[in-house]
Amino acid sequence: MFAARKVAFVSGPNPRKHVWNARPVIYISLLLIGLMMGVVALQNHLLVQGEYELWAQKKEWLATVKSAEQTKLEIAQLKSPARIQQLAAAKIGMVVPVSVYQVGVKTSGASAGKVADASKQIPKTN
Repeated sequence: MFAARKVAFVSGPNPRKHVWNARPVIYISLLLIGLMMGVVALQNHLLVQGEYELWAQKKEWLATVKSAEQTKLEIAQLKSPARIQQLAAAKIGMVVPVSVYQVGVKTSGASAGKVADASKQIPKTN
């Protein structure tokens, strides 16, 4: 019944050589996943840095606009007739005239009748 078995050694190719080894594939996959995560982290960092720079430039622009508006207001105050009249009276000694005379030159043509008479006195208006 039990026959003697003969054990034979096969001198053919190594059977373990044909077995697929998953370790290198797993290592390469983990390496690629790590690289992709690093790229995503770098992109996120660059995006946040760009937003910060944009915010800083916007803040600087708003400060410049505010300064420009303040300068325009100062210019308007300096150009005001009341201020000019006050400076003229204080520094140069100018006074507001009591009466104003208008003098015109007679010309020939269509505007000859529209010239004001030099003898007319125009009352001062405040």
